[in-house]
Amino acid sequence: MAARIGIAVTIVVLLALIAALLYLARKSVINFVMVLLVRRRQVVRGSSGSGSSDPPPADDERDGDGGGATPSKKTFPKS
Repeated sequence: MAARIGIAVTIVVLLALIAALLYLARKSVINFVMVLLVRRRQVVRGSSGSGSSDPPPADDERDGDGGGATPSKKTFPKS
């Protein structure tokens, strides 16, 4: 009977220590998990791993023809 109580107390103490460590490092743990999830999603998509989780810009934003919010980046040769 005493052995069962000792095992139960040990388990409770270990769980309390783990909870305290997670509480103190919660921001780091959350950031670590988010990085893992983003990396996994990029691998599933076949992304090159550019580090950005944003989707690629729409076609009208990419070509700069006046339809998107980004200015044109086309350069023309001087004649």
